[in-house]
Amino acid sequence: MEAIRIQADAIIVSPSVVHLPGQIVVQDGRIVACSADCSERADLQLPSRMLSAGLVNAHTHLEFSDLQ
Repeated sequence: MEAIRIQADAIIVSPSVVHLPGQIVVQDGRIVACSADCSERADLQLPSRMLSAGLVNAHTHLEFSDLQ
């Protein structure tokens, strides 16, 4: 599958790493690159937007904890 390059005004990689602006590259549903280098043309421009690359939803459902 072809990679998609997305550019936003801010890419939050971690609490200590923020690219202003930045790009992420997504291939096969996974982020394969995250950079402050915006020299390559983006397939999708998100002006006035902030992305949090690699955010994981780690919530749980306690009502399902007894299932095998």
